[in-house]
Amino acid sequence: TYEILAVIRFLEYFEKYDFSVSSYKRYIKFVEQLKIKSEFGMQAFKLEPFQCFLVANLWGWKDSDGTNLIKDALFFVPRKASKSSLIAQLAIYGLLFGPPDAQIYCSSNSFNQSKIIFDIITASVKSIDPTMRSFRRTRDKIYSVIQDRDSFIQCLSCSPDRLDGLNAYINIFDELSQAKDFKVKQALESSQGARKNYLNIAITTASTNINGPFTTYLANHKKVLEGEIENDNLFSVIFEAEDNDDISSPNVWNKVQPMMGIAVNEKYYYTQYKKAI
Repeated sequence: TYEILAVIRFLEYFEKYDFSVSSYKRYIKFVEQLKIKSEFGMQAFKLEPFQCFLVANLWGWKDSDGTNLIKDALFFVPRKASKSSLIAQLAIYGLLFGPPDAQIYCSSNSFNQSKIIFDIITASVKSIDPTMRSFRRTRDKIYSVIQDRDSFIQCLSCSPDRLDGLNAYINIFDELSQAKDFKVKQALESSQGARKNYLNIAITTASTNINGPFTTYLANHKKVLEGEIENDNLFSVIFEAEDNDDISSPNVWNKVQPMMGIAVNEKYYYTQYKKAI
């Protein structure tokens, strides 16, 4: 249902906003040449249709002042939907093509998760610049040393008390559904007040943490898609089963897993379903 509502909303935007084909194509062209760490080594990948749809919404729609229309986004998918690759692509694109002072923050709920994302980003940056003449790396930060470009990517898993004085351009929240509170998210978003163009995107799988703030956050995104709340600056792609779906059906597995047959196979889902039963 919510995938369909997202598409309907996209089509309705053509009556209200300008769509920049050049911005969309520029992003696609870059990320499809960017090498990402995989089980087969460093590889470049063609974006799947659902990924192109996500990109079209984030980079295509323009507000009346020429900035990106979408300021807040949610990408809610099952595991093995190339979530880490998407984070790396967004972060590196912002580092290279965002404003000269772009600050890109990737936050997660643990140091180990942040390190995984940071290692993927680092490997991709090294594939662009093997000698690392144009970039420097510290424990949790990659920054540009290109003349007149003071941009950086930083991976965080820290207390919000240490997030003062920031000026975020892109905030990427990894596995937001597992967050016990939104203090880090709120601190990062509050740093964007001086920027006209900015983006916050949560890229997450489902969680058993049903008492956390994400439950309300997800419900509000659904209300926007349903038309109950009006917010054209917010975008959502939500892949999940509905209450009346037969979760034993491969048709449902294909509906909720956009990477079925690409990054994950149906046999795995069958095995996991039998184990759950």
